[in-house]
Amino acid sequence: MGVKHATVYAFSIDNFRRDPHEVQALMDMVIANIDQLLKGDRLFMKLDVRIIFWGNLELLTDPVRVAAKKVMDMTVHNKGPVLSVCVAYTSTDEITHAIEASVRERREKVQIDVSDLERNLFTACRLC
Repeated sequence: MGVKHATVYAFSIDNFRRDPHEVQALMDMVIANIDQLLKGDRLFMKLDVRIIFWGNLELLTDPVRVAAKKVMDMTVHNKGPVLSVCVAYTSTDEITHAIEASVRERREKVQIDVSDLERNLFTACRLC
């Protein structure tokens, strides 16, 4: 079909406001789906799909973060379509993160330009 990029939203940061049991159930679901990817016939490898997780991954449980990193590392050199999975993600958190990182980089220089923000977005150059 010629699709080069697809993005799915798996878990918003706002979901952390849910009941802790619900959050844990959602984390368990995320890890189960990642495990399914890793244990299955690895169709994503046959199709040369690159998988990227976008978001504040530090907010995830250790098993989910480790599994996400494993999938990203496994597919980092794939040249086919890109599947982006937004997890622990909101656009406002991404913008805030980019601004904070830009300010940390430029302590002496208070002026921030668009390239500073672009470089520090979760989505920066991961599709390049």
